[in-house]
Parts: sequence; structure tokens; C-alpha cells
Amino acid sequence: MGSNMRIWFPTVRAGSGSDVYVERLVSGLREHGIDACLQWFDHRFELYPWALRRINPPAGTDLVHANSWNGFVFHHHGLPLVITAFHCVYRNGFPSWKTRLQSIYHNNWIGHFERLSFAHAAAVVAMTPSAAADFSHRFTLPGLRLIHGWVDTDLFKPGETYRAHDATTRILIVGNSSKRKGMDLLPQLRAQLGEQFSITVIGGLRAEQRKMHLGVTFKTGLSLAQLVAEYHAADMLVSLSRYEGFGYTALEAMACAKPVVAFDVTGIRDIVIPGVTGFLAEQEDTLDMVRLCERIGSNRELGLQLGRAGREAALQRFNQESALQSYINMYSRLCNS
Repeated sequence: MGSNMRIWFPTVRAGSGSDVYVERLVSGLREHGIDACLQWFDHRFELYPWALRRINPPAGTDLVHANSWNGFVFHHHGLPLVITAFHCVYRNGFPSWKTRLQSIYHNNWIGHFERLSFAHAAAVVAMTPSAAADFSHRFTLPGLRLIHGWVDTDLFKPGETYRAHDATTRILIVGNSSKRKGMDLLPQLRAQLGEQFSITVIGGLRAEQRKMHLGVTFKTGLSLAQLVAEYHAADMLVSLSRYEGFGYTALEAMACAKPVVAFDVTGIRDIVIPGVTGFLAEQEDTLDMVRLCERIGSNRELGLQLGRAGREAALQRFNQESALQSYINMYSRLCNS
């Protein structure tokens, strides 16, 4: 069937990395001649995915690719169903990065949806080994496949604009304002870092109000070009995240030849190679993170070395072409089985 395949992506907009994932996947497939149909649905369908049952796939669809939170509603069309498992919320994260109410919602509502989605799936995709392990520990996953994410390395690339090195070490943090992203640790990190560090925080896809913190610059609503410029202006990326399915911001920084300092958590530990492309601190230990930031800040050559290795990893380990070919091969096998 090959390039004649028509793949339908019915997607509930979440304002998170899952949106980025499907947009990049659809764009890459189209560049390879695959008829990839992306259909967005309002976020409210997260609560009542059954309402999507009345939505029919485009004529001629060969396969459906959906999110684990709602994919089960599309199995009745009789088409092969691929489910992506992003980050595991079922029986996970309480109390470290979710409230009791969120835990009840995820365990008794979303977990039920995911179990149904996995039961009806012809294949399940996870993006990192550690995320796959978390899901496998809690669910039965038929046909589990590991296919890593990627970034556009022609867009996210080292900057050519010269920036004079001064006494200030510039830290960049990118992400939504949530406890899972570790944004509650920001005041603590700022207080522990010396005056030689500056912090810029770039808001994620959700339009959220942020509490202002002394000594921190907040920016939101940036275009992709503006976001890349922020990576170029930084000396390192810091991730405070407590959990990821795939560390997009870490990989974006690496593609821009910037070192990464992050917590040693699911999703991130599969992206950052300690001592090679950045450093991993003990989770919740901001003093350990400060020590690692100071190590890079005090040694410009080390930062450049880590950045060069990060760029190489983005090009080789997280190669877009190899990931897309894995998807195409999987779709072709399922459509012809």
C-alpha cells in the first residue's frame, strides 16, 4: 500500500507536547507522500470522549492513530488502531506532581479510557524506554513499539549570531506552568542560584497566568523563530520537570547546541546523557541542580563541548528520518495484515 495509505489522526487538543507530537508526525508523513488527515477536537472531549463516536473517518481511511485517553472510541470503524502512550498518569504522580483530586480523576476516569484504548489497539507506540516501562507496569500493551520523537534540526540549530560572553550565565526554562513541570520549584532555584545567573522562562502552549518571581523574566506567545532565538541567547537549558513522556525541550536545546541540566526522571533520562550532553540532578534536589549549573557556568569550554555533543545526538540518536520510516513501516504492515 505504501504511500497510498490514508491515516486519520483524530486528536483532542491538549495544549501540551502531545499536540506538538501529532503536528510533527503529520507534517513528516505528508512530506513522505502519506495522506495524513489531522482532525482537531475541543479539549472538553477529554471528559466525554464517547461524544466522538459519531465522528466518521474521512472516506478511504486505512488506519486510525489516536491518543490513549480517547482512542478507544474510534475502534468501531473496523480499521487498524494505533495508540500513542505519552506519559503515564494512571496510579502515578501522587503526591509528587498531582493533587488528590487529579489522582482520583486519572485513576478512575482516564485509566479506564486507556485500558479500553490499549485493549482495542493493533499497536501501541511509546516514545522513550522509561515511559514504556511505566505503562507496561500498569497496563497490558499489545504490539508495543518504541519510536522516539524528534525536532526539526534545520530550525532548531546552533545560532550564528555572536554574543559576547559576560559575567552573567543565562538559564532558559521552557514549559507550561504546572507542578509536573516543576514550576513550583522555580522560586527555590532562583533563591539558591547566585547573582551571576539570570533566568528566562518561556511559557508553554497553554495560556496560563504566572505568578511573577523576583529575578525571573517570563515570556509567552512566542513564535517558533522567537523561541529558537531564546535558545540561542541562553547558556544552558534547565528542566525542573518531575515527569515526561518525551523531553522535547531538552532535545530542542540539544539541537541548538546548548547543554541541559535536568532532574533524573522518566522521559528526560532517555534524552540527556550525563557528562556528555548535559547533567542529571537528583529529583527534587535543587541544590544538586545549582551545583551542576555552576559547573557549566564556570567553564565555558565545558558548556560548548556538551552543546556540540547534544547537537550530534539530535542529528544521530533522534533522527527524524529514521523515526518517520518506523511509523511508515508499522502503518504499512498493519494496513496489509
